[in-house]
Amino acid sequence: MNQSKFYVEIESVEYPAESSLGARLLFKKETGKEVREISGLSDSIIWLWWCVKSASARSKNPMELDCQEFADSCTMEVLDEWSRVQNQEAAESKKDSEGDPDLRTLRVRDGSGGTRLMMISAGSP
Repeated sequence: MNQSKFYVEIESVEYPAESSLGARLLFKKETGKEVREISGLSDSIIWLWWCVKSASARSKNPMELDCQEFADSCTMEVLDEWSRVQNQEAAESKKDSEGDPDLRTLRVRDGSGGTRLMMISAGSP
């Protein structure tokens, strides 16, 4: 399972968005909630903002907008598409985890910015 490439275009600049561990930490710090506790439009906007901020900083093209400026630059269509992609990835992840209960699939970022899958045994140290 590869994470989908998702970009948000703001003022003719495309910024990547990625659901990373760093984005999760920043969302938790901002809202006091875990990502699984997202409820409502405001949480969804904040989550996407952190996913874009984190991914764009990592790609050496940092997005400098604060959350309000970001929200003013987005549309509901962008947020809806982001939600669709996130739901699709969650469904694929669940499907990947079904089958052999002793194997887990991990997605690992490699040095070139891509991802690769690793299968590990639940009994592995």
